[in-house]
Amino acid sequence: MRSHAYQRAVEIFLRRADTVRRETAPSWLRTVVKHTYDRRRG
Repeated sequence: MRSHAYQRAVEIFLRRADTVRRETAPSWLRTVVKHTYDRRRG
């Protein structure tokens, strides 16, 4: 399930890459993975 959350987060990231700042991208991606994983677990 975690790999699915990561894959989904990368898809979201690629769609929004032009709005995410480079310096915050790693933490942004981590947050999206966490929220995606939590949503699928719930």
